[in-house]
This record gives sequence, C-alpha cells and structure tokens, in this order.
Amino acid sequence: MGNSIKNVSQGSTRISNKNEINIKEAKATEFKRDSKNSKIDLTLSTNVNNVEVEKVNFVDDFLDFVGSDKLSKDTGLSCFTTNGFDFIEKSDIKDVEKRGPNGENILVTLKNGDSYFFIEDNGMMELSRVTDKNGSTMSFPDGFSKFSVMFRSYSLGGDASPIESMNIVNDSFYVESLGTEYIFDTNTGKITSVYTGDEHFTAADINNYMEDFCNKLATYCNEGEEFAKYLMDRYNLTTDNLTYIKANRGQLILNFNGVSVSTITSGSITSYTISDSSGFDVIPVPEGENLTL
Repeated sequence: MGNSIKNVSQGSTRISNKNEINIKEAKATEFKRDSKNSKIDLTLSTNVNNVEVEKVNFVDDFLDFVGSDKLSKDTGLSCFTTNGFDFIEKSDIKDVEKRGPNGENILVTLKNGDSYFFIEDNGMMELSRVTDKNGSTMSFPDGFSKFSVMFRSYSLGGDASPIESMNIVNDSFYVESLGTEYIFDTNTGKITSVYTGDEHFTAADINNYMEDFCNKLATYCNEGEEFAKYLMDRYNLTTDNLTYIKANRGQLILNFNGVSVSTITSGSITSYTISDSSGFDVIPVPEGENLTL
C-alpha cells in the first residue's frame, strides 16, 4: 500500500485521462499557508478537454499530503466491508490511523473503545488482531481469513459467508456467522463452545462424542477398547486437532485435519456417520456409501 492509502469514497472526485486529454497549461496544485491568518490557498490552473470524472478519496490524499497518520472513516469502513464483516457502520468508527514502517497497515478504533488492526497482504487488508476497550486481545497470526476457515462457509463462487458479530468477553472471543456463534479461548486460539439456536456444544462435548464414536466403530469392527483408543490416537480426534466445524439443528459436521465425521443428536442419543471418503483408511466403508453408527 505504501505511504499513501487511497480508497474509493462517494462524493469526491479526481480528473483522469480518458481517450485524449489536451492540457495546454497546467500547474501542480500548490498549498500556500498565510503566516498571518493560517488559511490555505489552493491554486490550480488547467485547460482540460475530454476528461472523465472518477471517484476517489480526497480526504486520504489531503491527510497524506499534510503528513498525517490519520485516514478517513470511509477507508476504515472498507476494511470491514471487503472482509465481509457486516457488524460495523461508519457511525461506529472513532479513528482510523496508519500503522507499520511505511504506513501500510491500518488501525481502526471504534467509539466503544474496541480496536481492529488490519495488515496489508497482497493488496488486501487482512484482520490481524482485535482488542477490546479493556486491552484483552485475540490475535490471528496467519490472518483472520485462514483462522475462519474452521467455521466459515464459502459459496461456489468463493465468497465467504458474512461475519455478523465479533467481540471479546474476558478471555473469550465470540464470532457469529450464519446465525451460529463460535467461542474461542483468546490465549490458545482453540474453540471452546458452539451455539446454534437453543443448542450448545462445548469442546468437552465434542471430545466425548469422538470417544463414543471410536468405541462404536471398534464394536462395528469386532474389536475392543484398545482398538477404540488406537483410532482416537491415530486420527487425533480431539478439538485441539479440529480444522472445521459446522453446527446445525443438532448436527455437527467435524473435520480433524482431513478426517471427517458428522454427528446428530436426538434427545440423549447421538449417532455418527462417515463415508468412504472420510479419511478413515483402516475402516472398510463400501465405495459411494455411508456408514452410520
């Protein structure tokens, strides 16, 4: 992004070349400050034909010109909207500031005291850190987009599902997408709970489900407790190894670093389903079929 950060903003314009521009006389814009009244004298002499008017953020241009680290609220808002964060309005924003050696990163502070730190990554602003008004922080070392693949859905066109809320309470980070709320430990980055409607699944619940699943799978294979423990350890079926989770109407779709299981709970009974492509290479599931336990 460099020292000058420019974003599209409604209501401001610049002059740019389209087809043919005939400029007979043009002076660069000069900002002259009067020592007595401190007013800015803006002088521009041009003769321009066949000119297209484009929209651009003059606020950022001006702040950059005067050497300010500040940026416009429009630029701050675009950091949220381009990431699919639907919970911030322009009126929520207090300050937008450049950060980084060359001003390539952006810190957005809200009126409620929470702040969001975005880093420039291949021309995109990637959320790197959220800090609440009390200083509690949730960091995303590899960026929020990689962090959120654990729970975020994607369309066939590659568009990520919207993020409907995001906040920190004590040592927990809450993020909501498509009506389901996911809670993470801010210290470890590990998932601790999932809420969907009236249903609540904790990390302990998921671990218990997987132990139960391995016991049922061992029984299906006419094996005993030792084989169940072998399955649990071989595929590391714990929340520490969880790479994807989807919760909906009593059902959990889980992926443990390439190995997938779906669970569905009705009352006190939980059943488990795997397919021939679930990654359990030691379990004989007929091709194209599912195994439900």
